[in-house]
Amino acid sequence: MSVMKSSMKALRGVVLAALCWGAAQPASAAVTVIDPALPVAGSSQQALAEAWWQWVMGIPQSSNPVADPDGRFAGINNNGPVFFIAGGGGGLERSFTVPHGKPIFFPLLNAINVSSHYFDGVEAYCPEQPDPLGCAFSVIGYWIDYAGERHASLDGMDINLFPNNRQRSSDFFPVTVPEEDLYDWNDPPVALPAGTFPAVSDGFWLAVEGIPIGEHVLEFGGTWPWGGTLNVVANINVIPEPSSGMALLAGLSAMAALRRRKRV
Repeated sequence: MSVMKSSMKALRGVVLAALCWGAAQPASAAVTVIDPALPVAGSSQQALAEAWWQWVMGIPQSSNPVADPDGRFAGINNNGPVFFIAGGGGGLERSFTVPHGKPIFFPLLNAINVSSHYFDGVEAYCPEQPDPLGCAFSVIGYWIDYAGERHASLDGMDINLFPNNRQRSSDFFPVTVPEEDLYDWNDPPVALPAGTFPAVSDGFWLAVEGIPIGEHVLEFGGTWPWGGTLNVVANINVIPEPSSGMALLAGLSAMAALRRRKRV
């Protein structure tokens, strides 16, 4: 059975050498970089990339994880079976907790085109063009086509192991933005009104599972065609989920009660 489980995990992605981060971790702890073609927690990685954008676009700029200065907003609305980690711009360092047992999913470099008359103009509104997707990707495709120097590491070990980790929308998907949307800070401002809009996304992504309990350093980013860079340093503390802790306490309580009964 153990051999079969190991073989199935190897087929799922690249299993890093069995490592132990922190004295409390068993030597069998292994981190897996999931093959970009395979699902994560039941969703394709393309779908997760779009869900990541729905997550960040739906949070007001003042508490948005992409605009987060230090990690304080990392957990906002981040309650699904996969833990999303935000990018940003320039060099960033953040510290936050991640529930143990949840895969993490994050972009090395990514872009979104939200189609709106406010951006495109009535004459160029992409969903109404003869080639809607071609219109939408003409805005962001160049950024991703010519992005370079993509990197990702966990505790100093390279995890950018798949050259085919690009996820590109195959159709429009909806994003709902609040009054104070993510791009309110732009100068000049390019804010959208509150509402739901069709969008496409493109970018390079990684999904990682099996990170053991304890403190780790995740670093990722890349270089845009115009020379701008992204480098995120995420100091993550992987902790047991509350339900796991409660189950452990319940188990210990039951064992203690059994011992008391045996003494009687």
